[in-house]
Amino acid sequence: MKRAVESGYWTLYHYDPRLAEPLVVDCKEPTLPYEEFLMGETRYSSLKKTFPDNAEKLFAQGAKDAEERSQRFFHSKDV
Repeated sequence: MKRAVESGYWTLYHYDPRLAEPLVVDCKEPTLPYEEFLMGETRYSSLKKTFPDNAEKLFAQGAKDAEERSQRFFHSKDV
């Protein structure tokens, strides 16, 4: 789970309605390359071996989605 958070695959946050901005992010910006995390997971490394073309498309879309989440969580105040 730690590597999932470090890669941006998963974002840790909690909701506290008492705060002015109730969504609180509990992790740092991603530091681990997204695909490095995926290749450490059997389910994704198997997909890449079995269906390499499909895997590349899916991995690219997942990385794009993770980047968009990162922008929303870590840079939304900058906009």
